[in-house]
Formats: sequence, structure tokens, C-alpha cells
Amino acid sequence: TASFFPDANRIITGSANGHTDIWGAFTGSQVNEVTASSPHSIPQSPVVSTLVHPDGLYGVSIHENGTLLIWETQFFKVIRTIHLGSHAIGKAQFSENGKKLLIPVLSKKPIPFRKLVLEDQAIEVWDWEKLVL
Repeated sequence: TASFFPDANRIITGSANGHTDIWGAFTGSQVNEVTASSPHSIPQSPVVSTLVHPDGLYGVSIHENGTLLIWETQFFKVIRTIHLGSHAIGKAQFSENGKKLLIPVLSKKPIPFRKLVLEDQAIEVWDWEKLVL
């Protein structure tokens, strides 16, 4: 998975080994990688979605096993880990104003913040400010 930073000068990629890397969009060189205080904090599960908040201050990596990592884009350090309780199955997306984060997951369990449930899939809609505060 890959996506641009809002400034279009950097690209974020996620890999099958669980790594999230940042690349120069024009040079193709690796600029940095997302790290955590503990190496065990980064799941070995494949990254299925990577994105940067529209304000450019935070990035998100979502792993197939349902682990969501929020990291700051200055030093690329994980600041929060959330376990979705479901397997992530598709590309996450921020709302245009950056206030909501939409995550497609594989699950049959309806829970309050899910807005749409289709057979074995659900769309989770998260309030961004609650995630980063």
C-alpha cells in the first residue's frame, strides 16, 4: 500500500513484513521508517493501509491483524496503538475535513461506531480527535 503526504514531497508505504517506510517522492530514496518505543509494538502483520492526516501532522498504518498505529510525522514515532478487534481488509480514508477516519474491516459483529455492515464486512468510522487526544 502507498500514499502521498499532503505536501506531495514524500510517499508512505506499507509492506507485507509489517514495516511502514517514508520515501522521497522525487528521489525514490528511503527517508525514514515508522518506529515504536518497543520493537514488539510494531506488528509483523502485513500493512493493508497507510495514510497521512490532511494536516500532515500524523500518519496512520493499519495492519491486516487489525492493529492501527498512529504516529507523528516529525520523528515518525508511534504515539498510539489501537486494536480494532477485526481484520482490516481495505484502504482506509480520512474525510475531506480530516475529522473522521473510515476503515473497512472483516467482521460480523455490529458495534455502535460501525455505520455500515454488509454480510462479513463492515465500515468503521472513527472520530479522529478522540484517537489522537
